Amino acid sequence: MVVNLFIPSAGLGTRLLPLTADKPKALVEINGKPMIQYLLDKFLDNDFLKIDKIIVNVHHFADLMIDFFGNYDKHKIIISDEREQLLDTGGGLKQALQILKDDKPLLVHNVDIETDFNFPEFLNKKPNDNVLSTLIVSKRETSRYLLFDDEMKLCGWKNIKTGESIIVDEKDDLQSFAYSGIQLVNPKLLPLMSSEKVFPLIPEYLRLANDINFAGFNSNSYFNDLGKL
Repeated sequence: MVVNLFIPSAGLGTRLLPLTADKPKALVEINGKPMIQYLLDKFLDNDFLKIDKIIVNVHHFADLMIDFFGNYDKHKIIISDEREQLLDTGGGLKQALQILKDDKPLLVHNVDIETDFNFPEFLNKKPNDNVLSTLIVSKRETSRYLLFDDEMKLCGWKNIKTGESIIVDEKDDLQSFAYSGIQLVNPKLLPLMSSEKVFPLIPEYLRLANDINFAGFNSNSYFNDLGKL
């Protein structure tokens, strides 16, 4: 399957301070190499992955990101510019889809996620056209969980630290999974998204979940959030 790739990179990186006091999180180096370069190299150096367009959103120290991509010779990078206003996770995805104007599935991979997930195996499966996003999840400890029924249909969200929750289907056997920061989005989602410019993504999915299928893909892979000290 040929896909486009969206790497959300516009966050302020506050959990990585002081490393992000003079650079965006995506350019924080790990063993001498910017975080985002590990991700780009993983996808572009893999003969079994077929990546067409790559789009990255920028906000925090955006000029440094644009300079970095100007010197990047492996693949042209499309910039989704959020310098004037951070669009949050939902607004950022919406703008990326609007810029791409493409019917290929969009693989969304947060810049700070390290994983050994088998992308070729996952992407070579025929997608279900009725599923507008497949969220990669796992059984691991976190403070915020996505809730799925026994068919892995998204039914809710909960924050176990604050007690907040959004439940759209009150089933007794909902299972809790940690979201990996990786998903495969069907571009048919775009016209259904909020008319607002700035909005978070998961509440938007749950707003639509009564009528639209958002699925979970349970993985036993290794996931590590590099965006915190």
